Amino acid sequence: MSPEEDKSIVRLDLDKLRFDPENPRLPYNNHSDSEEEILTWMLDNGSILELMGSIIENGFFPGEPLLVYQPEGKNFYEVIEGNRRLAALKLLNDPASAPIKKNSILAIHREKHNSVDQVPVIIFTKRDHVLDYLGYRHITGIKEWDPLQKAGYLDQLFKKESDDLTTDEKYYILAKKIGSTREYVGRLLTGLSIINKLSEEDFYETGISDESDISFSILTTALSNPAYVRFLNISSKTDRTLKDLDENNLEELISWMFKKGPDGKTRLKESRNLSKLGKVLDNDEALESFREGATIEEAILMTDEPDNIFLSSLMSTKNELIHAKSYTHLLNNPDYGHIIELIKSIKNLINELESIIKGKESGE
Repeated sequence: MSPEEDKSIVRLDLDKLRFDPENPRLPYNNHSDSEEEILTWMLDNGSILELMGSIIENGFFPGEPLLVYQPEGKNFYEVIEGNRRLAALKLLNDPASAPIKKNSILAIHREKHNSVDQVPVIIFTKRDHVLDYLGYRHITGIKEWDPLQKAGYLDQLFKKESDDLTTDEKYYILAKKIGSTREYVGRLLTGLSIINKLSEEDFYETGISDESDISFSILTTALSNPAYVRFLNISSKTDRTLKDLDENNLEELISWMFKKGPDGKTRLKESRNLSKLGKVLDNDEALESFREGATIEEAILMTDEPDNIFLSSLMSTKNELIHAKSYTHLLNNPDYGHIIELIKSIKNLINELESIIKGKESGE
């Protein structure tokens, strides 16, 4: 917040307030100046009916004012923080303006005792000053945005930085503002660019209808793995330009990760399989098999993953045996017969493994 801002609360007429079309909570294929479109989305996704009921029951809490600014040359104010509350108040005062759920809104309106014609607000002189405050409140503060909303906010900040700065310099500035790293900022913005690309292309032929079907956290986590970066043919996990993006591969990847089959599961199945899918993407034989319909468990067998699992299991077993040996001097009358039988079975397994490995080494 700019140090010269007047932080006092004033009251403005409700009809002087407009929604923020760049609200990070709005989906990125639905940023619009249309009040009807914004209300439709909020009624579907913003728990507005519940908020209306709460305002009727408890009143409008003046201690949490809306944050607004007046665009140059306009006679209205844009609400940068508090769009859900604005929607609830507008619908309580004018239920006929509801584009959907009219009966539910009329039922709530009938319970209304008093009109709210004026709303407590804090007026900022510039939109940027509100954005600075929101960064504190929703990224480092108590009302944390989800990752996609954070990315939308960071995108607004990125675009207002000087064109004389490099992308990395802008990432550094944004990272300082939110108390994070350049890599995190870049990865969120790259993920947002992918969402925007998908939206522009109507999500290709994936069968996905909008961004709500995509877990932004899983998408940005995948970008941390170099295999996904290579598969998408982007320069790095922080390449928000997507300059050389392979759109065919993007369509495949989004379909595998987020399109649900008849069983309600995706080809990825669960987020902990991201590393497995990464290994499949990096192996031509495994990738071809996966494209032809193999499960991720079947395709991973064609990579070096089985070798890694085998070696990891041996190392883990060795460490467990070393751990067990360290307790031998503390034994106090255990079942020695049972212990000896266990040791014999372990020795037999070791001999069997040794024979198998020697046979593979010799090509048998």
